[in-house]
Amino acid sequence: MSKNYVAVSRAIVDAIGGSENITAITHCMTRLRLVLKSDKPVDLARLKSIDGVLGVVKMDLQYQIIIGNTVSKVYEQVIKLLPEGAVQETQLIAKKSWSFRRVGSGILDALISTMSPLIPAIIGASMVKLLAMIFEMSGILTKSSSTFILLNVIGDGAIFLLTDYGCRLCCTEIQNQYVARHCYFRGVGASSIY
Repeated sequence: MSKNYVAVSRAIVDAIGGSENITAITHCMTRLRLVLKSDKPVDLARLKSIDGVLGVVKMDLQYQIIIGNTVSKVYEQVIKLLPEGAVQETQLIAKKSWSFRRVGSGILDALISTMSPLIPAIIGASMVKLLAMIFEMSGILTKSSSTFILLNVIGDGAIFLLTDYGCRLCCTEIQNQYVARHCYFRGVGASSIY
């Protein structure tokens, strides 16, 4: 990506119809998320051809501009281009019409945001359990050795806490206190059964 974040941000703002067309702006790990007033002034081909833009995802009036790990630097420069006192981060989803696609997209977004942080824990626990199994199968460790037991406890511990951590992430995503408490206690109960 081009290191000239000022030029990239200026090109993005110009391609979406100027700073006055931006209603809300935020970013995640790799994407610059913009909610626009209108998509009529947006030049999508020009936006996709900007050096540093890896892709564009459009959902109604929300544009997700895929930039990569340097998105925070581009975000800072775009913020500088906004008029003084403009709202930087707002709820990106305003009142919208109902559709099956939107409901499906919402469910998928909730699942992804809940499950994505769990992937490293699942992989780490699996690797520790695999290491214990390989050592035991190759004869390096016996099932009664303290190292084998320790590796199993570490691997099982991560799996044991996944339900609790998953429930906490789900509660954060739902943003409903009653459901959050119920979900949390069910997670604690499920993890204690394991």
